[in-house]
Amino acid sequence: MSEGGTSFVVSDKLSKSIHKADLYNQLNEDVRLSTWEWFIGHSVDFDVLVLDMQLSDYTTDDFRNGSARITENTGAFYRFFKDFVSDISYLLESGDSVVVLLDDPIPVAEGGQLRQGEIIHSDYWLESLSVLNGWGTKSDSSQTVISELEPVREYFHAVSSHYRLNIDYSTVEEPDILAKSSDRGYPSGIAVNQFINDAGNRVESEGTLILLPQPKSLTKSHKIVEQLVDIGWGYHDNDRPKFETSESKSDSIQLSTSIERFDDELVEHCLSKYSRGEYADAASKALKILENRVKEAANDEIEYSSTANLMQAAFSPPDGPLQMGEQAGEQKGVMFLYSGAIQALRNPLAHRVVDPEKDRFLDNLDQQDAHDIIAFVNLLLNLLANRFSDEEE
Repeated sequence: MSEGGTSFVVSDKLSKSIHKADLYNQLNEDVRLSTWEWFIGHSVDFDVLVLDMQLSDYTTDDFRNGSARITENTGAFYRFFKDFVSDISYLLESGDSVVVLLDDPIPVAEGGQLRQGEIIHSDYWLESLSVLNGWGTKSDSSQTVISELEPVREYFHAVSSHYRLNIDYSTVEEPDILAKSSDRGYPSGIAVNQFINDAGNRVESEGTLILLPQPKSLTKSHKIVEQLVDIGWGYHDNDRPKFETSESKSDSIQLSTSIERFDDELVEHCLSKYSRGEYADAASKALKILENRVKEAANDEIEYSSTANLMQAAFSPPDGPLQMGEQAGEQKGVMFLYSGAIQALRNPLAHRVVDPEKDRFLDNLDQQDAHDIIAFVNLLLNLLANRFSDEEE
């Protein structure tokens, strides 16, 4: 048994991705990672449990054709899913949080043979809780995030398949709707503390069951894990700091440096977008402010054919009207900072439609990325402002 006060994430894909990229040391100290096969065979103690039900590692090759079944370690999986409802009931009644990433149910048969009457599915334990009447992939992919909790909002920017959750209102009287379809209003993420236990009784528990869709990609798997863990802890009644709503933060997400202390124009035009989770738009707007500020500072002293060309002409040594630095190498480096900000950051965000599914450069911009880009722009704006204040002195 491990010590209490931990978060346990059971996911083959997230676990392998994090260890492969050597990202484990970037997680909070209370987070433990496990594959499904290891988890089934061990006993652990935790306050927050995250279960990724994407079990393709244990299925036949025709998984993507919708006819897959679990073929690896079938006896253990069969017994586990059949008995797991009692374990989950105990956790929820004890006040723990259980976060479940939904995926299509996969059949598994004891001994590997799919005989009539012995078939059990990977969602058997979840179905036994009677929280849902089922779920299915929705045709309308656009989501409206209802929750004001920041980790929930962040997570829904990193999910792929959305599910239409059919809530069983005979069991769940007051579900906390986290997100829903923008087009049809179907719930796609919920948190509940009512379920049917293994004795068949309706229970209103101290703990919370949170049902979410799958993550969009694993390019930032450690951040996905942290978001899921923070969601679980946010519903857990103990002394770990709970996440805050945007209102409690005065519409500002507190990171290493608050955007509220940045350049006034950045605060005015970027903060609201950033607080709503519109990270690409917030970063793009910051870079547009930089472009306009340099144009104003250059004061029509140069000719240019593009914004990148503007930056090179304005800051190029030795005659650029805005050049900075004591040595030629420093001056050239400053020029590359400003022109690089436009070519590497502004142009991709301004000239193409961001599509996280394609996973191109800057397609999966998250909260920290947007903050860092805005902070970088803030530095460039300050350098420019300080240059003119030095001249005036």
